Amino acid sequence: MQSLGNDFVILVDHNMLSTDQIIKLCDRRIGVGCDQLIFVYHKKISIDGIDLAVEFFNQDGSDATMCGNGLRCVAGWFFENNVDKNFCNIAIRRSGAIINNIPCFKEEGGLVSLDIHGAKIIQAHGIELVDVGNLHHTVVSDRLFNGIPYPTDSNPHKDYNINYISVIDEKTISITTIERGVGETFSCGSGSCAAVFYATKKGLIRAQDFIRVVNRGCVISPNERLFVACNNGSSGAVIRMKGTYRFSFVGTSSVLF
Repeated sequence: MQSLGNDFVILVDHNMLSTDQIIKLCDRRIGVGCDQLIFVYHKKISIDGIDLAVEFFNQDGSDATMCGNGLRCVAGWFFENNVDKNFCNIAIRRSGAIINNIPCFKEEGGLVSLDIHGAKIIQAHGIELVDVGNLHHTVVSDRLFNGIPYPTDSNPHKDYNINYISVIDEKTISITTIERGVGETFSCGSGSCAAVFYATKKGLIRAQDFIRVVNRGCVISPNERLFVACNNGSSGAVIRMKGTYRFSFVGTSSVLF
C-alpha cells in the first residue's frame, strides 16, 4: 500500500521476522521494496476498545514509534474489509508493548483521517523538536525545486526526522522529510503533522482549518491529497490529518520463507 508515494509492505497476523529478513524485504532490488514494513495484528488482538495493533520497521531494520501515512493505510485496509465500520482504534506496539493508541476515521471521498493527541515542542540535541509520537526537527527553507523544499544535507541522526518546509500561502505548505532509517521519502504523515504544528506555534500559519500539505507525492500524482489541522483539546493539542491511500498489490515473497 502507499499514500502519496510513501509506500509500505503490510503483513497481517504474520510471525515476526528477523532484522535481516526485514532489511531484505524492504530492499527495492533484492526484496519487495518499501519505506517501512508494517506488522498488523488483527485476529491476534484481543484488547477491549482496540481493533488492530501495528508495529513499524524502517528500511534499515530499526523500529519506529509512529507512521502517520502507514496508520491511515492500515485503517483504509480495515475499512475496506469492514464496510459497516467508519471508525477504528489502532494500537502502536514496540517490542511487543503498546506505546500509543490512535483513533482513525473513514472520511468522504475515499479519504482516511487520524487524530494525534498531546503534540509538543521539546528541547533536545541543542535544537527544538516536535514530539508527535516520534521526533521531528523542522527547518523553514526557501531552497525550492518545483515548489518543494530540498534538503541541504542528509540526516545522520538516529533519534529524529528532519522536515524542510516552505509556507506557500496561509492554507498551503510544501515539505520534504528525511526520515531516520530510510532517507528522503515522497511523503511523511507524522512529519506533515509535526511541520504544521510547528508552523502554527511559530505564527507562520493558522491551522485551525485544514492546511494542504504538498510534497513530492503530490507533484508526481496530482490527485493525491494530504491535509492537516491543529486545535486545542481538553488535554492539549489535537492534530487531525486526512488524506488519500492506495492499494498497490497483494502477493508473496521468498524472503518470508
